[in-house]
Amino acid sequence: MKRKLGTLAAILGATLALGACSTDNNSDAVASSEGETIRIAVAAPLTGANADYGIGFLRATNLQAEEWNANGGLLGQQIEIVAFDDANDPNEASQVAQRIASEGGFAGVIGPFSSGVGLTVAPIYEENDIILISPTASNPVFTTLGENIFRVNTLNQDEVQAIVDIITDQLGHTRIGLISILTDFGALSANSMFSIVEGIEGVEVVAHEEIVETTSDFRPAISNLMDADAEVVVVVGMYSILGPLAVQYRELDPNIDIVAFGSAYTYNLIDLAGPSVEGVLIPVSFYAGAEYDEVRDFVGRFVGEHDQIPSNLTAQAYDAAGALFTAIEMAGTIDSSQVREALIANTYEGVTGPIAFDADGGLKERVFRTLVIENGTFVEVR
Repeated sequence: MKRKLGTLAAILGATLALGACSTDNNSDAVASSEGETIRIAVAAPLTGANADYGIGFLRATNLQAEEWNANGGLLGQQIEIVAFDDANDPNEASQVAQRIASEGGFAGVIGPFSSGVGLTVAPIYEENDIILISPTASNPVFTTLGENIFRVNTLNQDEVQAIVDIITDQLGHTRIGLISILTDFGALSANSMFSIVEGIEGVEVVAHEEIVETTSDFRPAISNLMDADAEVVVVVGMYSILGPLAVQYRELDPNIDIVAFGSAYTYNLIDLAGPSVEGVLIPVSFYAGAEYDEVRDFVGRFVGEHDQIPSNLTAQAYDAAGALFTAIEMAGTIDSSQVREALIANTYEGVTGPIAFDADGGLKERVFRTLVIENGTFVEVR
């Protein structure tokens, strides 16, 4: 279910700015004028369990391109966005990367969604000298796989540190229960959690349960955390995991505190789990209710086109595209070596904060803000 405009008005606090046109979920390009275009690929899951995130990537990149095209385009040409569905599957993603490379003519790629896929496809893009910017791959190895590989999100351990800070500083808990999905993201997050907590006196992970992404009955894992007297549960998974898990956990323990990752900041979570996710805390780089002109404009245009508040990861995709387009404009060419230099030299002021890359293509710094679900909406913890 989508959030309707009546609900959005209270969050946006202003009249919504309507976008230029609507983009279907599987649309493969924004409209472009006749003649040559600058082609940008979006390689992300447009089908499957993580399709919501991939569709968000595509919509955000399209929105960024529409804005540039309405203002004269890029290097005097219109931007054309071409979508490729990698289904968040390493094998499928490898085929997509090979197709993009063989077709040629792409000035860059926005994607992929997961670190596991990223580690697989990055060498292909690097070998073919194609700029790849992931909105969400948090494995620190990802950007070390080549000079053309970038990410606009923080490292996994930095997000875990923000979660631990919420637990210890805001909630005052010392006994952490951890539930993580059996993916690269889940394993990396669990390892980061244990490493960080080990250095804090009096704080411990009292139980850790691993689950597959298709799990529907979380009660065995919940029981083990309850038996260990966990005061708070950290859920490493997408909103589609967090929602039903929260419902089942709070049926057994209505007072359990829950902390999640930034990928859970989407109104799909509230639509899915309702009152069961009240009080869930999430560290994020983007908040749709932030009182900044750039954020208001982005959210207003996104809602105008899609009748939906953009998620944290959608905003990161918007900034990935914006950073790439700006670097191409600065370089005055789509030559990857010059675009790469411009990406590293420039600080792009995005809706998620400043995007400044280090020499390895990683994000230099990210400031987190904490959101909590109250009365069926996300609000910032001051």
